[in-house]
Amino acid sequence: TFIKRSSSHVVEAQSCVHIIYVLQKSEEVLHLLKCQ
Repeated sequence: TFIKRSSSHVVEAQSCVHIIYVLQKSEEVLHLLKCQ
């Protein structure tokens, strides 16, 4: 049970990091579009 809990926690952390990464990328794209 401990291994399952830790693995699911890792998955949650990875998904959170992925969301932040996507948001940062989208902000960069919007900034580039505004500059053009």
